[in-house]
Amino acid sequence: MVMSRRLAFLASIFICFMVTIASVQGSPSGQKWAGKNQHVMVIDGDTLKVDGEPIHLYGIDCPEIGQTCSQSGHEWPCGMSAMLHLDKILTLNRGQIDCSPWGGDGTAAKGSERSFVCSTNHEDLADDLLRGGYCLTIPGAFPGYLEAEREARQGHLGIWGGDFLAPSEWRQQNQRPEAKP
Repeated sequence: MVMSRRLAFLASIFICFMVTIASVQGSPSGQKWAGKNQHVMVIDGDTLKVDGEPIHLYGIDCPEIGQTCSQSGHEWPCGMSAMLHLDKILTLNRGQIDCSPWGGDGTAAKGSERSFVCSTNHEDLADDLLRGGYCLTIPGAFPGYLEAEREARQGHLGIWGGDFLAPSEWRQQNQRPEAKP
């Protein structure tokens, strides 16, 4: 009971923080957009927008913003937590990120976003999210990512501390009906 109140309190603080700081400025040096001031915005736990272009962090799949997980019978906003964690990392590093496209055309497994390996202060963002238990690896992810997920799972961190639906399953169950012309 006390734990769920603390989680709710922390979530409300983070939401207020997100409303206040919706985006961060940075200049990712490893991008194709070199030479421009970059505008970086966190979309969800594994997606950023850089100068309006959505990019997906390679190798991971985080719960969606509206997705909840349960721990000891209590629901918690695991998708929002992943997004807030990513935003916190970028904010603490003043939006300074380095990103490199992954794969031939940069196509991600999750939708139409381009897939990138991104780091801040020489720390891999996807690895950090995995180690905190905020997301899952996708098939074919780096071996280091698989190890990071295994450690979070063994430590019962984040989503691994309770029950959750894989983000891909949650998206499938929560698809919006397509508008008819």
